[in-house]
Amino acid sequence: MVALLHGLGSSCRDWQFQEVALEDRYRVVAVDLPGHGSSAQPRRTVTIESMADDVAALLAEIDGEPAHVVGLSLGACVALRLALQAPARVRSLTLEQPPLPDFSSFHFAFRGRSVEGRAETRDGDIRSAFFLSYDDENCEYVGMDEAARAIKAGRDLVSALFVIPYPPGFPILVPGQVISAEILQFMAALDVREIHGFRPELGFRIFNDAALARVAEATAARAALAVSGRAAFPIERDSQTSSKPVDTTPAQQGPVRGVDDGVGRGVGGDVTTPQDDPRQPGLEPRRHQRPA
Repeated sequence: MVALLHGLGSSCRDWQFQEVALEDRYRVVAVDLPGHGSSAQPRRTVTIESMADDVAALLAEIDGEPAHVVGLSLGACVALRLALQAPARVRSLTLEQPPLPDFSSFHFAFRGRSVEGRAETRDGDIRSAFFLSYDDENCEYVGMDEAARAIKAGRDLVSALFVIPYPPGFPILVPGQVISAEILQFMAALDVREIHGFRPELGFRIFNDAALARVAEATAARAALAVSGRAAFPIERDSQTSSKPVDTTPAQQGPVRGVDDGVGRGVGGDVTTPQDDPRQPGLEPRRHQRPA
């Protein structure tokens, strides 16, 4: 017998494809853990230990023989506790999906903030990449084997879509991210049929070289402009000094007529400064002042 234990907030439906693959060789029991799926919400406090007890009782009721227990996420915790509390109920444990790959990097074309010096980290502009992928002329498809050969040859493959396998339901690629060999290995090791953003008959949707070159050129131009602007107007962040010119024109006194304050007030009338308001002489905006 094979017992399948799902993850937190899910149900036994997570295993519908695995059930089909296993039912010819095993008696398959996909369990709805307490408070999930069709199982009732317990009135007692639910813990990993109590759920393991419930699974042990269920397995004993169904079949007296020990079971191959497969757990995902929360189910893996319950399966491990089951093996500790009721070892006679467990013949083997399968607890892990392939480890999630590390984030690779954003391609240079989509790292505007960082290459312009506005961010110290190598963050990326997912929004620009996402909308760029709307135009089919910017994209192409590459299969798993072809992608592996391209990466080995040194080509940057940049995802045009979110790629999310279920389970685990976590994006392993986002628009603008470089596809790494580690990500390909994870995809090859997955035993799931539902992968959003990936078409088995076509492969990954990626940006073609022409689109990447065009966007990278624009990013480099913005970065050069930002760098030249900072060189012309350097500012010392940790002090009160700045090489920017300071406007020394005295502030206008008295009411200013015919000015809109931005929220529809004062149009064609008077705007009174705090100095002119007899009810609040010298009023200043409340700020958190840095200690001297």
